[in-house]
Amino acid sequence: MKQKNRPLYIGITGNAGAGKSTIAKHIESHGYKVIYVDKIGHDVLYEKQAVTDLTKMFGRTIIVNDQIDRKILRKIVFSDIEQLLKLNGYTHRRIVQRMQDIVDSHDNPSVDVLFFEVPLLFEYSLDDCFDYKILVIAEADKKVKRVMRRDECSLENAEKILENQYRQDFLVEFVEVVIDNNFDINATKLQVDIFLQTLKFLKKKRKIKNFFNYP
Repeated sequence: MKQKNRPLYIGITGNAGAGKSTIAKHIESHGYKVIYVDKIGHDVLYEKQAVTDLTKMFGRTIIVNDQIDRKILRKIVFSDIEQLLKLNGYTHRRIVQRMQDIVDSHDNPSVDVLFFEVPLLFEYSLDDCFDYKILVIAEADKKVKRVMRRDECSLENAEKILENQYRQDFLVEFVEVVIDNNFDINATKLQVDIFLQTLKFLKKKRKIKNFFNYP
């Protein structure tokens, strides 16, 4: 898609448990299109080739009912950084390619903005792929509790998940918008609504034709 015809690309990111999906769903409620990259990652794991490849990499213990059990796989990789890097190396390229396919196939001129919820946007060096980036922040104890509830995991495992991600106080310097999700949901939604009112004034910043210029 040519630069002048494409929509704005906006990435939503933040640590696990910060509340990215809450913000993304509220944006959707306003009629905007949001691509959930975690969902893309889940789909990648269900591919037949992925089941074969990852079984060879991590063993048969990750297979339940002929499918990869993400909870078992998560427990393996978050207890061993080398295993985590191995998994990320396998899935990353496939996820990015699917994101590229979404952009390449997008042909709706009435859509002015495409939002992508990307949990590891900076960890995967995808920050140059967006015109603007939204960082969702929350206090550490809130994030840990949300991860424990979401993943049904222990405090130790939740803390390990967060330890493998960039600190939010580091990331705030590299984004255009920060949404503070430490308050009640209405206060969070109000911050999002204020940002959405500015969309018509935002200009495209990226100049390259391809969305993801990943080797």
